[in-house]
Amino acid sequence: MRKRSGQPLTENSLGNFVWYFASMTMEIEVDIQSLVAKFRKGIEEFKEKYPNGVSPQDVCQTIQESGNLMTKDGIDNYSCSSWCRFPFYEANFGWGKPSWVSIRTMAAKNTIQLTDARDGKGIEVSLALKEEDMAIIGSNEELRAYASLNPAAI
Repeated sequence: MRKRSGQPLTENSLGNFVWYFASMTMEIEVDIQSLVAKFRKGIEEFKEKYPNGVSPQDVCQTIQESGNLMTKDGIDNYSCSSWCRFPFYEANFGWGKPSWVSIRTMAAKNTIQLTDARDGKGIEVSLALKEEDMAIIGSNEELRAYASLNPAAI
């Protein structure tokens, strides 16, 4: 979103730059392909609606609308934050580059955090889900064919 903000940001800047893309499904079984398609459509709509970036008023309104939806009873919300493409592994504070970078897992339920793997060829995912949801993920053979659960940090 930094590239689409329309604001003069440096390439490696960090900060509380927030934007939401929401996708809702009423299905009991979620079809991942259709959910991803909804997210992609949301990104395209964002680019059309804000071709020159977003204003602070746009950000505040979206956060308020999202907050209203997230506090409704009976709705399961899942939040995903990507810290990919930040040059964390290039940081050197005088004792060398890090061998592993991790983002503190939030205590909030149903959160997913993405970071680049050290080799730059993969993505590490931190999940904070209900125990029964974690059991489903851990037993998913299709996912396990592409992922390592709880790999060693180094």
